[in-house]
Amino acid sequence: MQAMDLCASQEWKNADADIDVFNNLKRKSEMFKYKFSHLYIFTKKFITSKLYDEYVIGHVKIYPLDEIIKSGCSNFAINSSN
Repeated sequence: MQAMDLCASQEWKNADADIDVFNNLKRKSEMFKYKFSHLYIFTKKFITSKLYDEYVIGHVKIYPLDEIIKSGCSNFAINSSN
């Protein structure tokens, strides 16, 4: 089993999370020098289209607050069909 890191960021501002949030999280994860990284963003508001593109590609998992609340915190993620 290969070692990997898990990095997360929360964005509780009243503004959409944008690609800068992803780029910053990715940069921070590279400090650990693992071959594989799992990136997670927890956001209060919506995300921009560029950040959504990174989600669709599979580079990051995104968890909006409204989805966390609706699911009762058991199984949540953004709906990729949006």
